[in-house]
Amino acid sequence: FRVFFSVCNCLAPSELSNLLYQLAKWLDNHHPSVHWISKMASSLLWDTLQVEDCREIVRMTTVFEVQDYLKIVFGRYDDSLLLSDKDPVAAVKNGILLDFASHVLLFAKAHCFDPPKMSTLFSIAINTHTKSMNRQCTDVESFEIFEKYIIQHSVSQPPSSEAVFNVDDVKAINQYFTDTYFRNYKMYLFVFVKGETAMVNSVYGKGNVQFAATPRPLCEALLEEEWLQLEHEREEASRIAEEEQQQEAQRMKMQKPVTSPEEEGQKQDTGPVPPLGLKAQLEVIRGMVQKMTGDKLTQLEAKLTAIEEKVVEIEAEKEAKGAKGAKGGKKK
Repeated sequence: FRVFFSVCNCLAPSELSNLLYQLAKWLDNHHPSVHWISKMASSLLWDTLQVEDCREIVRMTTVFEVQDYLKIVFGRYDDSLLLSDKDPVAAVKNGILLDFASHVLLFAKAHCFDPPKMSTLFSIAINTHTKSMNRQCTDVESFEIFEKYIIQHSVSQPPSSEAVFNVDDVKAINQYFTDTYFRNYKMYLFVFVKGETAMVNSVYGKGNVQFAATPRPLCEALLEEEWLQLEHEREEASRIAEEEQQQEAQRMKMQKPVTSPEEEGQKQDTGPVPPLGLKAQLEVIRGMVQKMTGDKLTQLEAKLTAIEEKVVEIEAEKEAKGAKGAKGGKKK
């Protein structure tokens, strides 16, 4: 342990992180009882790129150099993301993937990310792309996967997450991926997701199929002269019918009785004359209303008379009491 800690003190932070990661992987392979060490935070640190890879990429100046180096990095793994040349569209897919990955590394280099941040960001980008294409996720679902990875590597909360990026790094990464990868996400889906062919069968129920009308046989067809004669007869019949309608309307207008202005005024003043039966009913209703009104008025008059009598009695009592009081005062 003394030797180990002395070596750790001589290493840079990035080299120390890489050393610890390699040690954890060795413990996973040789001592399953401490399997939790390398899986403590589900970290993507050094998952694809190592410290030497990050330093080599920082020295490169062009995107083509980065893409050539990424071909070597992807070739190390059995499940390489690059397709073989046997695939007819391998060149297109590999070119798009290398372009995406190389620009992610150039972004990390432009923001002066150290090797741990560069390696983690590269792994997040590759894993997000791979999962989204395999699951055929929508842009919202893909962004949720990306957001989960970013949170896991931005918050120090073992064993669920660890702090690799700070707040400024997260803002820059989020803005970059929103403006590049997720803006063109439909294009990535179109290229990397296998197309599906929809088979549609139309089933018609009994009696729902419409058939065209059967044309008349040629033996029953009319000659052109006969057809023109029939059209002329139809037009003549419609014209005669219109003239008869106009004459009938004019005849009705002439038969309408003419009334003088005085008679019109009297009609407007008196209003419509009700039929005899209705007039008799109205007379009966008016008599009933008058009788009810007379009875109500009689009852009201009787009540008013009783109230006036009570008022007179009360005033007389008050006057009598006042006279008695005046006589008693004179005696005193």
